[in-house]
Amino acid sequence: MKKIKNYYEILSINKDATRDEIKRAFRNLAKEWHPDAKKHDCEEATKKFAEISTAYEILSDTEKRTRYDFYRDNIYGYSTFQKNGKPYSRDYSYETEWEDLSRWFQDIYEKNLNRVQQHVNIWFRRIRRGFIGAAIGLSIGIVFRGVAIPLMILGWIFGYYLIRDGK
Repeated sequence: MKKIKNYYEILSINKDATRDEIKRAFRNLAKEWHPDAKKHDCEEATKKFAEISTAYEILSDTEKRTRYDFYRDNIYGYSTFQKNGKPYSRDYSYETEWEDLSRWFQDIYEKNLNRVQQHVNIWFRRIRRGFIGAAIGLSIGIVFRGVAIPLMILGWIFGYYLIRDGK
């Protein structure tokens, strides 16, 4: 059986931590592991930062935290919760519960990762269009001598902000 991540250990907090303690732990770890702060090992920092962000998102929201605690406790048999009159034990098959929880966490991770990737892709497209606009402005400016720089700047602005996405 796959082991569920312990978000309390990831943020280095106790299970009964308050919202302020969770926020403080997240901020400290986010400063330490932000990809911009770890330029020499950006890939590892990105993974660790995503893990820290997911842990914070789950533990800072009361409903998500309750659901996480419920699944985590019942998957490993730490709870006395009963289902169909039988107490949970380590012998019970938790495959369906694990699949539900796994899908739920995967959705959260993919949602956040996709949002970041979309913003980065939009930013790169705008930069690329800005360069194209600047090149067009510069070439027109060379033809009309003396207005190359202003037309290049206008071309950059036009390319960056006004040209629609070709997707």
